[in-house]
Amino acid sequence: MRLLLVFCYYILPLLNLALLIDFVVCLIALLIKIIRHKEGKKTLLIILGLIFIFANVLSFGLAIFVAKEIIYYDENSYLNADGDKYLVEWIPEEATEILYLKQYPASFLGSIVDGISYKIDSKDVSEQIETIFKKIYYEGYDPSENEIFLMPYEQWIDSESDYYTVRLNEKLLCGDNIEDYRVVYCIFGNKTGSYLFVNEKTGRFVELQVKYN
Repeated sequence: MRLLLVFCYYILPLLNLALLIDFVVCLIALLIKIIRHKEGKKTLLIILGLIFIFANVLSFGLAIFVAKEIIYYDENSYLNADGDKYLVEWIPEEATEILYLKQYPASFLGSIVDGISYKIDSKDVSEQIETIFKKIYYEGYDPSENEIFLMPYEQWIDSESDYYTVRLNEKLLCGDNIEDYRVVYCIFGNKTGSYLFVNEKTGRFVELQVKYN
């Protein structure tokens, strides 16, 4: 699967670009031949054009094939599927009902999403949030200073100010009501975005790591 992804998202776009250039050249040559009424190579040029179309359809089909979301219930299986090791390190030792998500886009222009979902005792949610912010920022940081901290998920998702909004995958919610989820943080880096959401009622955390193209 990993080799197929590399082929679809890195090699195929370059091949398609080369085919596009060849197609344009062939089209120009075909028009010249038609204008000059020389039919000898017209069929060959048409075939080359059809090959270009077929190659693009094939590459699109392969992209659709790998464009899917996969839920893993085992850490090793997730990591073997090129999962994000950084996300795994954030799961607390006492966590239960752990799920891992790998989501591929239908195009090499899309975003690849890694996600984890875990549950802790609901009474420990505040303590876990405090621990997370200590790791990310520094001890004594007050997350309430951020206007989106504990903002209802649906309010955040409708916010026009968030240009990198991602949607929670329902499979990671394990039956929770999506209306109960709130935003803990959104952090943007170099073509990446980290998002953390929490359901304070059930104690479930969902973290997404998005690689933007």
